[in-house]
Amino acid sequence: MGDRGVGVDGRGFEGLECPKSSEIDRLKCKLQESNKKVEIENQATQHARDKLEKEELAQVRLQEESAYREVRIFVSP
Repeated sequence: MGDRGVGVDGRGFEGLECPKSSEIDRLKCKLQESNKKVEIENQATQHARDKLEKEELAQVRLQEESAYREVRIFVSP
């Protein structure tokens, strides 16, 4: 029977039960939950960066291939 804390956005924390012991314990619990949320957001950000990097690399390869084909067209009779 824990007390679920309320986050800055007004929603309850998910996953971590906060025991009804002391204010310090409650705040530690909120901090742990906040740290968990930040870690998840950092992982999502890194995933998005990796995906963007792959897409940019694919775009560069397509541009290089297109330029190569244009050169071949101009060189061919």
